[in-house]
Amino acid sequence: MRQIFSKYSIKFLITIPIIILLLVGLSTFFWLNNHYQKRVLELFQTQNANLIASYLIPSVEERIHDSKALKLFLQEVINNNPEIFYVGLLNQNRYYAHASSNSASFNEDAIHIKQPLTQYPHIFLEILLNPNLTQAMAQTIYPLPWHGIGIGVGIVIIALIWTLFILNPLDRLSKRLSLHTDNFKNNQNRSKKNELLLIAQSVRTLTSSNRVQKHRLKRLNSHLEELIHAKTSSLKAEIEENMRAKKRLEISNEEKTILLKEVHHRVKNNLAIIVGLICMQSRRIDDKKTKSMFMDLQNRIKTMELIHTSLYTTAQFNKIMMKEYLSLLVKHLSHSFEKDELVMFSIQCEDISMEIDQAITCGQIINELVTNAYKHAFKGLDSGHIWIRIIDLGEHFELQVEDNGSGGSEPSPQSFSLGLSLVHELTRYQLKGTLKVENKEGLKYKIVFRKKQF
Repeated sequence: MRQIFSKYSIKFLITIPIIILLLVGLSTFFWLNNHYQKRVLELFQTQNANLIASYLIPSVEERIHDSKALKLFLQEVINNNPEIFYVGLLNQNRYYAHASSNSASFNEDAIHIKQPLTQYPHIFLEILLNPNLTQAMAQTIYPLPWHGIGIGVGIVIIALIWTLFILNPLDRLSKRLSLHTDNFKNNQNRSKKNELLLIAQSVRTLTSSNRVQKHRLKRLNSHLEELIHAKTSSLKAEIEENMRAKKRLEISNEEKTILLKEVHHRVKNNLAIIVGLICMQSRRIDDKKTKSMFMDLQNRIKTMELIHTSLYTTAQFNKIMMKEYLSLLVKHLSHSFEKDELVMFSIQCEDISMEIDQAITCGQIINELVTNAYKHAFKGLDSGHIWIRIIDLGEHFELQVEDNGSGGSEPSPQSFSLGLSLVHELTRYQLKGTLKVENKEGLKYKIVFRKKQF
């Protein structure tokens, strides 16, 4: 039995019994159906005949004493009922009233009915019926039970569904498993055709292979854990070394920051000492022109001192925030001249930062232009206004110094003072920019120069 089961496929072993079962079922159905039809026909014919006799007996008894009326009634019955061949009355085996159709098909298959009258038991009503018409009526009233054929068709459909959706996928599964397990066992399953046996053998092979792979995987995981542990220890040591290096770098940066602050502080102090010495020396001079020259020199040095003051008080040593620097510079210049209460300053500078060299140069230019405005723009006036603007143009800066004084037009280059000469030289050689002067109710200086990257 095991050899037969392994020799043939499950599709073959299931399909053949289904076909046999279907044939046996259909044969049994047709035999039972034929027997059923015969039984139904006999019952119908008997019931139909009895019903006809019960219907005719009362009418026959009404006309029993009128032979002419009785014959006419029997003939009318024949004419109105084509399934009746013959109808008549029998009294002591003698027919004394009867009627028959013109059909000559009186044969042995005719249905014969003999039933006594109710009021005259010694008289019998005899009827012959056409079996063909009766059978047609029986089939109309009791149709053939086609549900049996439907059951057979249903079995076929179930067999097809079983084959298409169960057996075929089972066959494909067994082939794939067999092909897969051929990599682990050399064609041990090819001798078996039964899908279930192939699947069982493949599952056993896969289970055995999984155990081997699981053991290998366990060994590999153990090896990987050792490698990870060693790598983790190495990374931990490297991280600790990086942390120590970072700490050393932070200490070094802090030391450099302190050193830079100390340098700027010392430079600021030295410049402040120079400014103080110049101030002390200027007090001993009575000549106003010479004293003015000392004040200009003092302001120029003070301009550089304020740069180092800003660098000393900030955490960034590569750029100057111009708004705070200009505020300190303007405050110092306003205190340096006698007309500080008459001149107002307006600083328009957003959060603009400059590289140190450009900031020092801009501070010196502003110092010279503001000093020039104090000396020449407001002569004969009670008050004045000076605007200082720095505008960010993207890749360039624009520095504007404007006053509302009456200083006239800018002098020619041949008559430049030291201050205006410094403005032109610093613009041309330090800032690499262009200078433009406008005279509209006062002088307005516009200097455009390219930004320096930090």
